[in-house]
Amino acid sequence: MFRCFLLLFNIVDAICGGILICYSVWLKVALEASDTAVSIYWILPLSIGVTLMVMSTLSFLGMACSSCRVLLSVSSWLAFPVSLLELAISTSCYFMQDAFFEFLNDNKSEMNMSDKTVDSIHVWFIVIIAMIFILGCLQIFRFYMSKNLRNNIRKDAREFDDYWRKDTDDYRRRQDESRVQTKEKYDALRQKYKDKYSRSGSINQSSLMTESFLDGDEETGEAQFL
Repeated sequence: MFRCFLLLFNIVDAICGGILICYSVWLKVALEASDTAVSIYWILPLSIGVTLMVMSTLSFLGMACSSCRVLLSVSSWLAFPVSLLELAISTSCYFMQDAFFEFLNDNKSEMNMSDKTVDSIHVWFIVIIAMIFILGCLQIFRFYMSKNLRNNIRKDAREFDDYWRKDTDDYRRRQDESRVQTKEKYDALRQKYKDKYSRSGSINQSSLMTESFLDGDEETGEAQFL
């Protein structure tokens, strides 16, 4: 199961890292004519984006090549300090956003920025802060999930392959058990409602037969009376 999670983490890190790098380049171009004091607002996301790309690359190489297995450990150990860095950056940017937005509004004419560009920076700045904060939480989860990996990384190739295989087999076994339990649950519900509607149909049929019998008796009585 961890192997699937690790692959998912790597994909998320690579995608988010690329987004942060693109955002940083776009923001740098937009702030190119501004004071260097605001350069921190594109340098911080750029540093996080590059770090995420490096982590995902190391992890991908460690998963793909047995001779590069140590890179998995490096990527795993980096998760905790990177998570602290991401949480610190997202928190600091959140509290500095008012000063940044005020700077943009006061100097947009000098930087030749349109109102649309300023509004776009406002929106994307909030999105990037939220993304970095969520990534920080995910990195903490990744560090926790990597505990067994760090404990088994020093094993020889055969033992480590057995660890990977056992983890994959356990995940598949749990998936199969979950599917079986789900199937049994729905089969039981299906049988329950089937029995319920069968009894309901039998009762309705009996009621119809009783009504028909009573109607027949009434017609017979009327005929005799006539």
